[in-house]
Parts: sequence; structure tokens; C-alpha cells
Amino acid sequence: MCVDANASARHAAKQRWMEKDAKYRSESLKFFNREAQAVRKKGENTRGYSIEISNDLERARYVQGQALKAYEKGFISYQTNKGTALAKQAGRSRTAGRASMLGLLRSQGTLESSVRNEFGINMQRRYRARLAKLQNQQAQARNTLGVKPEYGAPVLMPPSDRLSGALSIASQIAGIVSGFKELGAAQKTPQVPSFGELVDADLSGFTSSLNIPRYDFDFSNAFSQSFSSGIDFNQSFINSTSLTGIAPISSSYNIQF
Repeated sequence: MCVDANASARHAAKQRWMEKDAKYRSESLKFFNREAQAVRKKGENTRGYSIEISNDLERARYVQGQALKAYEKGFISYQTNKGTALAKQAGRSRTAGRASMLGLLRSQGTLESSVRNEFGINMQRRYRARLAKLQNQQAQARNTLGVKPEYGAPVLMPPSDRLSGALSIASQIAGIVSGFKELGAAQKTPQVPSFGELVDADLSGFTSSLNIPRYDFDFSNAFSQSFSSGIDFNQSFINSTSLTGIAPISSSYNIQF
């Protein structure tokens, strides 16, 4: 199985996704707890608003009851007035008991006006105040709840790259094989002798099928003579004692070193 070149990048992307998912789940749990508290708070605010509206209605009815009670007391006072009694008994005066009747009507109007205001503008003013208070409390509860957590943008997973891994392994194997080949070639390559080894080589057993005469070259004498007396290297240094059965050769040999 080839090695994935993007394995580290893929593991890093997976780690980022796990961190993102864990953070989302944690924020979701916190939001759930805040949501439960917000629902409970909104319920309390609604109940408080309902209680206040009921209290306002009860207050208006209490005022109405007090007004009716006051009117009843005034009407009884009017009926038990002596002037009213004398006016009803005998006499032809049309204005008898008028003042008492006007007082009663005036008191009745005042009481009805107070009841009408209590059920009308006063209750409307209290209702608007209670509603504004409820809306403010609901807004505070909503702000305390906060924004619902979002999962966010997706984490991009890099594609797998096994081709690069295979090429890398192939290049490593090729390098190892080439190294072994070079090592084997170096072991099989013959060692080239140095110049001194060529000079000191024993050529006594050398034979050739070309019938080339064998000559013994005294290189040691040649070097010693050349450095001491300045002998020209263009002349041949041949040991004539080693020549057996071969005529002397008049030509000279140029030896190149």
C-alpha cells in the first residue's frame, strides 16, 4: 500500500473538524440551558403582566363599587331631607326641593365620571405601562439567551495523494539499486598498476607468438645515468649481454615515459 503524501494535511483537517464539532456541541448545550432559563423567565414575566392587568381591573371595579355606594348614601340623604318631605306633602311651589335634587345630580355625575375615567383612560394608561414593562422584560430575557450557535463553514478535506508517495518510494529503491550496482562494478574493475610496478615487473616468463626479440632494458641504470651525467633519453639502453642468437640492431628505440 502506497504512502499518502497528504496524510498529515488530512489528519490536521480531521483534527480541526473534531475541534469544531466539539465546540459546536458545547455551545449548543450552553444555549439549551440558557433557553430553558429564558423560557422560565418569559413565563414569569407573562404571569406578572397578567396579575398586574387583573389588579388594574379589580381596582376599577372597586372604584365603581365605591361610587355606587356613595350614590346610594346621597340618594338616601336626599330622600330623608325635611325640605324634600315638605315639598312632596302639600303646596303648589314648583321649586320646592330643587336644591336638594341638584345636589344629588351633581354628586351622581361626579361619581359616574370617576368610574368612567377609571375604566377608560386610567386603565388604558396602566395597560400601556404594563405592556411596555412586559416587552422590556421579554427583550432582556431574549438578550440573555443570546444567538443560537451555528455549525459554521465546512472543513475542507485535502485529497489523498498516493502517486507522490509511490514515486518517492520508487526513487529511493532506484537509488539503492544504483548504489549496489556501482559497488559491484567497483569490485569487478581491475586495478591499474602504477608506473613503478610496470617498471619493476618481471617479464622473464613473457612469450609472444610474433617472434619479437626480447630485450632487457636497464631502466635503473638509465635513470641513474640520466640524472648524473645528462644522458639523452632518445638513445636506447639495452643490455647486450642478454641478447643470444640475435644480430645487433643498429637502429635506436625511442622510449616514451
